[in-house]
Amino acid sequence: DLLTPARYKPFHGGGGGARSWTCGRVLSFRAAYEPIKVLCAREIQKSIDDSVHALLVTQIEALGLTDLFDITKNSIKGIHSGSSIIYGGLRHNAKEIKSKEGIDICWVEEAEGVSEESWKILIPTIRKPGSEIWLSFNPDDPNAPTYQRFVLNPPPSSIVRKVNYYDNPWFPEVLRQEMEYD
Repeated sequence: DLLTPARYKPFHGGGGGARSWTCGRVLSFRAAYEPIKVLCAREIQKSIDDSVHALLVTQIEALGLTDLFDITKNSIKGIHSGSSIIYGGLRHNAKEIKSKEGIDICWVEEAEGVSEESWKILIPTIRKPGSEIWLSFNPDDPNAPTYQRFVLNPPPSSIVRKVNYYDNPWFPEVLRQEMEYD
């Protein structure tokens, strides 16, 4: 579904569903071969350590694509593709987010905590024709703005998917044991 064109792609469910890894893998592969501009966002990001940067680097390495990227502490750029992956927090960086131009894909990780105010700023900022907004999250509150906006009342051109541990063929045994204990 991440390869099917759609404006919104909210992927939600319980822990162990591999939503973040899947988004990271697909973005890494596409950025290696396509000239895409990706914004990886979350509601609060105080430093690069709060971002998905380390996850993306891990996925790039796992896919054997390291030679196709210039990876720094704060960004990832496709050497041949011209792609770029950047990061940003939504709550405290509204003006910075508004200035982002030409975003092809915005991946919002931990999207459950994104406020309605942040959605009102982010959505019109991601306005390039054909642009997409990907969401990955564990829903905890059915009244949360993200759940209301994208799961219960999804906008047109949405692919809404509930993805859980049973959808993950690599679900780790340690999580299975914890789940069974709980």
